[in-house]
Parts: sequence; structure tokens; C-alpha cells
Amino acid sequence: GGEILNPVKSSPSWKISPRIGFSFPITEVDVLHFTYGHYFQIPPMYILYRNKTWDFSGAFPMVGNPDISPEKTVSYEVGVKHAFTDQMRLDVTIYMKDITGLTDTEQIFYTPVNYYTIYGNADYGSARGIEVTFTKRPGGMPDFLTWNVSYTYGIARGKSSSTRQNYDYIWAGYVVPAEEHYLDWDQRHTVSASIGFVSPAGRNLFNIPGLNDVSINFLTNYGSGLPWTPPSRSKVQNINEGRRPYTISTDARITKNFTLGKLKPGLLIDIYNLFDKKNTLSISDAEWYNVYHDPTGKYDDPTRISARRRMRIGLEIKW
Repeated sequence: GGEILNPVKSSPSWKISPRIGFSFPITEVDVLHFTYGHYFQIPPMYILYRNKTWDFSGAFPMVGNPDISPEKTVSYEVGVKHAFTDQMRLDVTIYMKDITGLTDTEQIFYTPVNYYTIYGNADYGSARGIEVTFTKRPGGMPDFLTWNVSYTYGIARGKSSSTRQNYDYIWAGYVVPAEEHYLDWDQRHTVSASIGFVSPAGRNLFNIPGLNDVSINFLTNYGSGLPWTPPSRSKVQNINEGRRPYTISTDARITKNFTLGKLKPGLLIDIYNLFDKKNTLSISDAEWYNVYHDPTGKYDDPTRISARRRMRIGLEIKW
């Protein structure tokens, strides 16, 4: 194998993760809530033990780091909940997250011309945003309608979106970035809307005969375009300066309950991607996409597009 530069023994490590949170009423219908905490995440085991035999053959050898530190996130949240009625509530929350010790790679030269690559806590990132949630429980007017609508505006920036960005850039001959950029999961706008129609006890839904003990639920998820890196002939890459198309999908569930003696059978129908929307999940070939705006690439890779409409029918029995 190769030669480890200044080898040391890894030692046990521990972290203190303090957290505090409180919630208290400021009026009869308003509640203020706040949380603050330090959170740690141990990297996956392959980052600790990759290439444990220290095999330095090949052009770009990489080894794990058993002495790597956990990634650390310092998180703040503050918000207000307001009740319009006993059934309707609005929650507005502002959040901030500072992330340090993110995993990336660095070169270790054990001779003037030979080096190996090792994982280390080289990167950092941050996330900021606001979340607004509007909820209605069953009851009130109209009593058969429920909903939960959540909107989030967020910004996520950092030095790297991958545990091996530095390694891949060196392998490709690019300049390793030193400044922050938008991270791969930087989604500016997200909306999740759940709307349900539930037949109240002893009544038909919408006063239509046969629609007693019936519930119909719709769940729609929308996300603005995630970033991607347009191709560049320069050694300095314009990381995540492009945006993919937005994504939207609606699922539906219909349930109908019956009574059969002491048994309560129920029929359920799930419909995924109700409107058969083709959403872009990832890009197969950046050069191809830059010219034709086709994420499947010239080989028509179907895994780059979300699943089409599909249906599932089930039967449940309660007693």
C-alpha cells in the first residue's frame, strides 16, 4: 500500500447537545414559541472506514477518516400561533440554521508528488427561511371540510453539496471552489396543501345519497425549481447558477366504510400523481439538457422523470 503521513490513533469522542424550547400564551388566542439547539450528526460509516487497507494504487486514492468529527448544526426557531376559531389556526415560524463541520475531502501529500485523499470536516452551510401553516380541523363551518396548507420560503447556501465535491473537481481538472453558493437542495418556494372532505356522522357528504361514511382527501405538493450547474468550458464552474423547472404533484385517497354486524369493512382507493404530471427529478446529461431542455438525455433515461399516474385499491376490516 501507501504511506500514511503522521499517523495517529483515533480516540473516542463525545459531544454535549444543549437544547431549549418554550411556548407561552401572549393573548387568549395567540401563543409565542421559541426553540434553540445544538445538533450533531455522525457521518456514515463508509466515511470512517473506506479503504481500510490503505491501498494507494490508482491515480486518485481515497481513504476514510476514523477520527472525523460529527457535523454540527445550530438551529433557531421563533414563531407565533393564532387561533381564529376553535377549528382554524395560523402558525408563522422563522428559522435559521448554521451548519459547520460538513464532510468533504482534502489532499494529503506524503511525498512531493504523491498524495492520497482523506475525508475531513472542511465545509459549512446555512439555511434561512419562514414557514406559514394554516390549519382547519373537522367542525365549524363547513363541518365536513378540513385542510392544512403550508408554505415555506427558504434559502440554503454553503460551500459544498457533496461529501466529495473537492475530490471530483480535482479529478475533472476544475478549480476547487472557496466561496459559498446555492446548495443542491436550495428550493426557494415549497407548498404542501392537504384538503379533506369527511362525511359527518349520520349525514351524507354533500347531501348525496350513498355518500355516508365517506372521506375524500387530496394532497398537493409544489416546489420551485432546484438548482443545477450549467456546463462550462472554464476551469471555474458556475455552481448551481441554473434552475430546473418547478415540480407539482397531487395524490388522492377515497375511503368508504361499511357496517357488517360487528365488523367494519372499508374500501380505499389511492391515486398517485392524479393529473399525470411529468416532473424533472434530476438531469442525465448537463450538455444535452442545456441545449434541448430534456432531462432524460440522449439515451432517454426514464429515471430522471417522476412516476406516472398509478392507482392502488385496498380493503381494510376493523372490529
